Amino acid sequence: RRFGLGRAGAGLIEVPSVPNARGLREAGFAPGHGPGFSTLAEPGRDARGIAEGLAAGELSTVWLNYADPVRYFPDRALWEKALGTAQSVIAVESLLTDTVRRYADVVFPGEAYPEKEGTVTNLDGRVQRLRVAIGLPKGRTGMPDSGVRPVWQVIADLGGLGVLTGAAASQQLFDAVPFYAGLTLDEIGGRGVRWPERITQWA
Repeated sequence: RRFGLGRAGAGLIEVPSVPNARGLREAGFAPGHGPGFSTLAEPGRDARGIAEGLAAGELSTVWLNYADPVRYFPDRALWEKALGTAQSVIAVESLLTDTVRRYADVVFPGEAYPEKEGTVTNLDGRVQRLRVAIGLPKGRTGMPDSGVRPVWQVIADLGGLGVLTGAAASQQLFDAVPFYAGLTLDEIGGRGVRWPERITQWA
């Protein structure tokens, strides 16, 4: 009662360790879950399981997407062994960290936050739109040939997903997550959409 949990809309909110942690889990980046927390036949591994698999030679390749497990994850020694044992370490990063310098075999220059396009989901389920605030850095020719590409584009090219625009990447997300169904970038607009309220209104 002291927290007012009996009131409509009241509840507990998790404080995540990384930005957009809720959105990543809802999109399917959580051990044992697919998009929308669907159950997977093969649940996959959590971060420690990945490190142990790499260190033991059971896994050969790891993709570090703006992630530095040596610096920020528990058990630094395990991750150092894991990355040192891996056959291929692929990194997307906007900074040349010690981990990237020491372990990465392939590095895709990553966008800085104001260069990104897409969506994020905040703590209480509000899907918000990211719009490009500054253009990508230009190369010597004056064209954007510095090597920095949107992360969605890198993933789409390597995975053969057939995604040609950032808007199309967002649409694939909306189609994959059941409680995002029917959501559009136009509906999100400048204020965002809190999907739990949206489902209640449509029920």
